[in-house]
Amino acid sequence: MAVIELEADGKVRCHICLEFNKWEYKGKWVLKASFSGHARHPIHLKALQNQEELLIGTAPEVSENYATLQDVIMDSPPKGQNKDASHLGMNDTQEQEMWKNFDGQFELEELEVDLYEQKCKDFDQHVDEYGLWGGLEGLPGGDLENIEELWQENEQDDLLSELLEHTSLKGEEETTALGNKTESADTTWFPYLSKLAFLLDTIDNLPRLRISTSFMKVLLWLLKVQKSLKRENIIPTVHWKSPRGHTYSFNDPRATVANDWANPLVAKHICRYPVLAQDGIISEVWHDEPAGLRDGRMVIPVRWLEDESGTVYCDAWEIKLDKQTNLSKIQDEKVVMIALSDLEYNMLDLEDKCIMPEWCPETVASGHVSRMPNPDRELANGDPIYSAFIDVFGDDVSGNRSKSWNKHWNIYITHRNLPCQLLYQQCHIHFTSTSTYATVPEQFHGIKEIIDQQAHHNAQPGESRCAKDTLAEIERQVKAACLGVAQTVKDLQTNSGIKDTFTQHWIEELIEQSRGMQRSQPLRPIAKIQDELTKWISEKKAAVYNPFLTLIGFDVSSDTPVEILHTILLGIIKYVWYLLHSKWNDLHKKLYSDCLQATDTSGLSISAIRANYIMQYANSLIGRQLKTLVQVNAFHIYDLVEPLQFAFMKAIGKLSALLWFPEICNLDEYLADVEMAAANVLDIAGHIDPSKIILKIKYHLLAYLRQDIIRFGPLLGVATETYESFNAIFQFCSILSNHLAPSHDIALQLAEQETLQHILSGGTWLSVTEASEWKRPAQSVTNFLSNNPFLLVLLDYGCDTTAVAQAPGSIKLEPHKRSQNRTKNARISLKLADTYAAQAVNLPETMQNSKIKWYHGKSTLSQAQDICAVGTWIFAKSPFSSTAPPVTGKILEILQDKDATMSFIMMDLFQTIMFQYNVQHDCQAACCITSRRQAIIEERVQTELSESFIEHQPLDRFLVNTHAFHNAHLLRATLPRDLTIPIAYSTDCNAHHSSMSEKLQGTRQEADDKKKATADLEKVAEADMVGPLVNAGKKRRRKVAPIGEE
Repeated sequence: MAVIELEADGKVRCHICLEFNKWEYKGKWVLKASFSGHARHPIHLKALQNQEELLIGTAPEVSENYATLQDVIMDSPPKGQNKDASHLGMNDTQEQEMWKNFDGQFELEELEVDLYEQKCKDFDQHVDEYGLWGGLEGLPGGDLENIEELWQENEQDDLLSELLEHTSLKGEEETTALGNKTESADTTWFPYLSKLAFLLDTIDNLPRLRISTSFMKVLLWLLKVQKSLKRENIIPTVHWKSPRGHTYSFNDPRATVANDWANPLVAKHICRYPVLAQDGIISEVWHDEPAGLRDGRMVIPVRWLEDESGTVYCDAWEIKLDKQTNLSKIQDEKVVMIALSDLEYNMLDLEDKCIMPEWCPETVASGHVSRMPNPDRELANGDPIYSAFIDVFGDDVSGNRSKSWNKHWNIYITHRNLPCQLLYQQCHIHFTSTSTYATVPEQFHGIKEIIDQQAHHNAQPGESRCAKDTLAEIERQVKAACLGVAQTVKDLQTNSGIKDTFTQHWIEELIEQSRGMQRSQPLRPIAKIQDELTKWISEKKAAVYNPFLTLIGFDVSSDTPVEILHTILLGIIKYVWYLLHSKWNDLHKKLYSDCLQATDTSGLSISAIRANYIMQYANSLIGRQLKTLVQVNAFHIYDLVEPLQFAFMKAIGKLSALLWFPEICNLDEYLADVEMAAANVLDIAGHIDPSKIILKIKYHLLAYLRQDIIRFGPLLGVATETYESFNAIFQFCSILSNHLAPSHDIALQLAEQETLQHILSGGTWLSVTEASEWKRPAQSVTNFLSNNPFLLVLLDYGCDTTAVAQAPGSIKLEPHKRSQNRTKNARISLKLADTYAAQAVNLPETMQNSKIKWYHGKSTLSQAQDICAVGTWIFAKSPFSSTAPPVTGKILEILQDKDATMSFIMMDLFQTIMFQYNVQHDCQAACCITSRRQAIIEERVQTELSESFIEHQPLDRFLVNTHAFHNAHLLRATLPRDLTIPIAYSTDCNAHHSSMSEKLQGTRQEADDKKKATADLEKVAEADMVGPLVNAGKKRRRKVAPIGEE
């Protein structure tokens, strides 16, 4: 351990070496970044040895048979001994109590106990002092203003190791020496026993900073604290056996949803009812009783709604009274919207007042009366009741981080009542189950059973026509399998196109069972055998049929939207990318690579482009790289491909930008654009190769974009990229599991992470260790999260509202320049005459004061929360009139006065920055070529190697990139409609489709004829070869004479 002294200029020196080894240590002040290796230097190690010898020398009465501090964890000193606690801080009471209450097996003298408690206290103190909890999961976005953070990373790792070492927690025997800790009456850090236990539990459960087994030995005693949390059962783990006999474990999804409602940071964001958007913007996806209104009318509420302010409404059917018959009729042909404040009586009130209407025969026959009162009343028991929607995502994932494939079937869920903005965050992706044996439908069987246990009494079958048809077809296949003829089942599957992998196992079992029964009972009619097997199926229906098809209210056909990651990026875009690059020679590839590397990436929200890598591994690109190519390829391939291929790339770029809209302002206009853009992609793809339209299912899925957008809203909100990114967290847990029961181990570990997040965010839980008592963490735990924003970053917990967002127009100044010894230099102030602002046509009077000093700014924040740096192209409000249309231009300069009271952005025309967008230089018009060479940068060092690059010619002509995903919705809302509306590729679609069909039929006929001719030739050749072999293989048979003729 190195206790440091800090100089005013940021330099440090070691206090221990000055006191205990001053004859070797010169006491020189050094930079803190250069201090990380001092703890391992021989001079410092000698000082520590001298310090220890001095301390031991003051207690000679300690016997050699006593345990040392480096071996075990000790008990507190005997009662009655005086102990000087002056070295402890004001907030360290819990640390003292934690170490005092351990039931160790050794008695220690006062000095040793004081020394050990001092070391434990120092661990916590230095954690705060050295900022060891301030690390980031990844590098912050953009350039670091203070590059010293990177210099200190290794130093922090060394300090953490040193602190843990000198806390004397380094052996496996500590867990046995700990003994049983008594319950502390102080609940400052509840449910943890102390602040130290809370911090160490946080270390162990950081999702992307998983620790190895060797480091875990230092923290073994923490398991005792974690066991107490497991007993609380905040996220229960269920062990299950699938109908096929596979065992696996999963985390209860009901608890996951319940924790969101019990979490104060999350519950306020939950949408209870569908939202009525006041401005018409669509960005989210989201009960049969009479009621009396204040004006005397009666209605039947059908669906509850709320507006953006939280005011609740309901869609309702009106009840009309026929005065002649005195009978009432429910008018269920149309709905009316009623405000909740207009409702005065519910059904029970109407019954108490004896004013319940008498129903006409038509209303009784419709079934409305039979559903009164609402059966959910018994479930609610007087409390509000809401519907919780979850998305279930299943995929096969490798349990390894390497290329070695270790297949696991994973299921994740998200709580769909939360806004899409929160669902993009890692903390709202909830692991449910994994298995190396049970497939996704098998695992969902257990999840469905658990959900049904909660809601079996109030579920009602919905109108799921497509799901019913699919299930009916599979039932026909199962019934046919009872006859024992596999070909009959195969024909049914071929004709209908329906084959369920979950039920296929049972179909094969039934075929074998039927054949076995026919062999053992040849005289028994087949119909009897079929009836017996069918009866067995009806008894085991839940185990035989896919749970996704039997789930009430879920239609697997209409409730599974088009997945844009695999359908668009890894589908259509991958097809066209192969079509483009597969025909290029080396010269074309080199030219394309240079052009791609010269792409202006500002306003694209993509990572740095590695053009050489993309071209080298062109056939193995992942979604992130294909996402980059679709946004910029149209600017680089115009002279490298055929006109039809270029038109294909532009059509896909336009469609992709539309599909990545985060919100929809005008639904009808947006649907028309998507439908036209998708039709253009299909028309051009059919023109290039019509066979791909019927062979590639992902082309066919484009026809369903419109209906899925109507049903789910922006498809970006139901994209699976967030689930795919969560696989990294699963893999960390998989690597560090014991690999004996991976499903169980991984489920428990991720349940612990869910528990930690729930506790840190202040969530409540119903304790299972005490009689139905609701518990919540102590204020110190929740305050720690709000006072340390780094934890919000590590946990990706973005729903905390305590963090203050930067206001639009905020300025970030350029970082301080540093000298060679890494010290900061003062910023250089400027006069107005030395800036671009002096030439502005609309220079404000406040800037014309020559005494004001100005600093250069690095970036500013737009209204769309874009970080706009110098050189960024933006749209801004007109500086001349509030009613004028927005203006566009490039930021030339950002200025802020020395006192930070004024800030200005200089561009061609400027008022208020709305958002940034991407432009590309018109290299075709400017005739830009690879005429220059530049040095290659490797490991941040300039090498002697060089590479060619595009030199942009001095032509101020730029093209607006309408294929860019970032701010695509804002760009189209700002540009004139006639510049962005998709134009039909073919004016006569029917004629174009007929032409493609004829071309396809001719191509397929030629392929069939060629295939048939090849098969005929193979048969002739086989016959010519087999004939002689058959004759040569015949054996001479001995003629046997009848008995008596010998």
